[in-house]
Amino acid sequence: MVRLPEGVGYRDAPGMNLQQNLYVPSGQKVNVSLTLPILYSDYSFSEQKSKDEKQLSVFVDRRLAEIDGFVLFDPTNRYKVDFPNGWPDAVKRVKELEASKTGKSEAK
Repeated sequence: MVRLPEGVGYRDAPGMNLQQNLYVPSGQKVNVSLTLPILYSDYSFSEQKSKDEKQLSVFVDRRLAEIDGFVLFDPTNRYKVDFPNGWPDAVKRVKELEASKTGKSEAK
């Protein structure tokens, strides 16, 4: 599941794929590959806009700002595995962009 920002909860992530044959030893850290497809059409974005690096960068930053990490629940064994947010700079860039649009000089 996707963990939502500001601790508001979780949401299902249809189409998300987790690396196959994943083993996480107890108390250890591992690198994991997650794939989460995002359709441009769901956000009034187009493939043509995606060819503009600046527009694509803003689009990706906004999508990442909507996610505060991922969580894997194992209902059988009642385990919860947290995958923390690894993109805090994207959230900062979105806040700075929003602040510049509202005329504020600095985002907090």
